[in-house]
Amino acid sequence: MEQVGAQEGKHLCVESVERENSSLEELDRRGIDLDTTLCSCCDSVMESCVHSLVLCNFSMSVWEKIFNWWKLGNVNAFSIGEIFAANGKVVIPKYSLHLWQAVIWTSVYFIWKIRNERVFKGKVSSVTKIVKDIQVVRGYHFITLNTKCEKRFQREKELERETKRENGYLH
Repeated sequence: MEQVGAQEGKHLCVESVERENSSLEELDRRGIDLDTTLCSCCDSVMESCVHSLVLCNFSMSVWEKIFNWWKLGNVNAFSIGEIFAANGKVVIPKYSLHLWQAVIWTSVYFIWKIRNERVFKGKVSSVTKIVKDIQVVRGYHFITLNTKCEKRFQREKELERETKRENGYLH
């Protein structure tokens, strides 16, 4: 299976969103009523990037399982910006921040990929399967296999331990 790093995942997500925006503009130019295009997952709200990636019950279920996996409590983000820029409005230890950001981008990639598979191929996946894919295929394994990220992660953990030791928190 292909391996995608955090930067590549970020690039793929941004590219997908840009493609969707240009596709929607083209459909609008062709006279297709976009106001009646409902979300392919919940079929109850007009589809948009924000809805598809964050607000849809399906995507929110994915985020809830991801947040539970990381033991972060409730999802407190209601826009793409909050998910990306503010790390989902959660406090992450500095040594885990790069890993968490990679998990966010990987999750967005999978949510978007599953949305497209549903729209274009009629393929339906469960939330549990998506989260397992994120955890196993793209999650921790691809992140820790990325040598640069792994070295940074290990160094940040070492620096944190040294700081705690210097301040008398560790013996």
